[in-house]
Amino acid sequence: MPIRPFKNIPRNLVEWASFFQQASVRPDAGSVGGNELQDGSVTYDKLQTVSASRLLGRGTGSGVVQEINAGGGLEISGAQLQIANAGVTYSKIQNVTSDRILGRSSITDGVVEEIVCTAAGRALLDDADAASQRTTLGLGSAALANIGNIGGTVPLLSNANTHASARATLFAVDKAPVGTQAANADTSGATLAQLETEVNELKAVLRAFGLISP
Repeated sequence: MPIRPFKNIPRNLVEWASFFQQASVRPDAGSVGGNELQDGSVTYDKLQTVSASRLLGRGTGSGVVQEINAGGGLEISGAQLQIANAGVTYSKIQNVTSDRILGRSSITDGVVEEIVCTAAGRALLDDADAASQRTTLGLGSAALANIGNIGGTVPLLSNANTHASARATLFAVDKAPVGTQAANADTSGATLAQLETEVNELKAVLRAFGLISP
């Protein structure tokens, strides 16, 4: 911006001092409307240099423009103001309802949802391993055994509350069966002789298992 020209060139120090006291600054030609700058006439290049990673504005109160640090989880990348990686702390997230975890249970992708997580669910989540979870659930050793009709397995009854093999089997844990005896599904109407035969066969199995003698 050039200094307003003078009519007569000062001839001594006194005249020079008087000139500078009365001197005024005028805007560049083509950017004035009266004695003020026109709207939009000041380009970015005309602004003073701005420090890196700063915004122009004002923090509090009215006043001159200030440089504002892009902090608080924000960053300037190129010409974009964006949230920095890991910039959103837990305290910045909206309050979460009690007994909830954050995730999404809906079948489609979308925003984060609150998922109900009861005290029982949390008790399982904080267990270090499957063994600890079985203890929390109150499960015994049978939880680790397979279903079957041999030693070391858990027998499975049918809907009629009978063993699926329709056989009477004596077994010990971790041992092979001592004996397996065919059994009548229903002894109703059986003769005495038939009942005696079945009882004797069952007693033989019990003897082999060491449960009765002789």
